[in-house]
Amino acid sequence: MRHTRIALERPVTTLMIALAALAVGVISSQLLRLEAMPDIDFPGMRVVIPYPGSTPEEMEQLVVRPVEEALATLSGIEEIRATAESDQAQFTFLFSGNRAPETAAFEVRTKIDSIRPQLPEAADRVLMFSFSSSDEPVTVIRIAADHDLTDQYDDLEKYLKRPIERLDGVARVELEGVRPRELRVLVEPDRLAAYGVNVQDLRMLLERANFSVSAG
Repeated sequence: MRHTRIALERPVTTLMIALAALAVGVISSQLLRLEAMPDIDFPGMRVVIPYPGSTPEEMEQLVVRPVEEALATLSGIEEIRATAESDQAQFTFLFSGNRAPETAAFEVRTKIDSIRPQLPEAADRVLMFSFSSSDEPVTVIRIAADHDLTDQYDDLEKYLKRPIERLDGVARVELEGVRPRELRVLVEPDRLAAYGVNVQDLRMLLERANFSVSAG
């Protein structure tokens, strides 16, 4: 009641205060930065290590355990979540709040690079993603055709992915639903045992037989 009585007794002062508040609101709305998709960083990162042709058990023994043992000594990491799947392993690292995400992510990259010789030769790629809203896809393009497109990876990469990647402001383009053509060798364990052939020896022979040379 007191505030109401004062406002009624001083209408000019009340009006001036209301106009001042309105002017401050209008000016603030013009100066305030508004973004539909603001760039927000979170204290964490995700690491994916592909290992084609592997089983979850092999991923756990050959990739997940060495990486976890190497990164367990780093300071500033609150939690490590690892998932061993067929053909790849995924790691999620959560950093403490008092640790700069950029510094912690750099240490994780350095540590993984130092143990790469311990990983299988086929696991030669390490994909790292920071928890940032800028990494989220902005545009999703779906392509449909009368025939199957699963074996058209080379054409889609040449005529769609690469031209879009050359556009100004495009950071990354990913193709989903199609894979590069590859030769898959299916091994029968019973026949290997019958001939006394070791799986690792067979793998080494296949790797040596697969080579490329310059034709000049």
